[in-house]
Amino acid sequence: MNKKFLSAILFGALMVSSTGTFVSCKDYDDDIDNINKELSTLKGDLSALQAKVNEGKWITSLAPTTGGFTVTFSDNTSYTITNGKDGAAGADAVKWEIGTDGFWYKNDVKTEYQAVGQAGEAGVAGVSPYIGENGNWFAYNTETKEVEDTGISAAGTSTYVVKNGDNYELHVYNQTTGNMSQSFFLLLLQQLL
Repeated sequence: MNKKFLSAILFGALMVSSTGTFVSCKDYDDDIDNINKELSTLKGDLSALQAKVNEGKWITSLAPTTGGFTVTFSDNTSYTITNGKDGAAGADAVKWEIGTDGFWYKNDVKTEYQAVGQAGEAGVAGVSPYIGENGNWFAYNTETKEVEDTGISAAGTSTYVVKNGDNYELHVYNQTTGNMSQSFFLLLLQQLL
């Protein structure tokens, strides 16, 4: 009889401990269901707003309300958006400074990083582009290490217009001669009538 009693106690203990496991799974299921419902609601709200945008609706007014504001669209529908709750106070930002010794200081503590570098050796002088005798731009080619004619005219193809009495005078750059020698007189429409 002792063995039957001991078996019954062990079986009872096993049942009591396993029921706690089944109950806690149900709690998680409820939490997951609540999250899914909230997510579905948010998706619906977002879809409704996206549909308004896709339909060509635009915001016509923003009006402050108690604890938020109301957005009114061109079709006279409106949505109220409430302000969020205040968050916890944030921490101060990191303060960086350059000390008199030339090193970075983080929150008044010297770091190993030097902010002011030492003077280096003088570099090689560069070659500036210039306009050659033929009127083209000459530039330094880093691959051949030589100055070369780019084939690009420095004069360009400028034109300008000047009002000369009752006429307009159009001046056009002549690439053959390299000056503004070509000019055309344009009559005003009222002179033709």
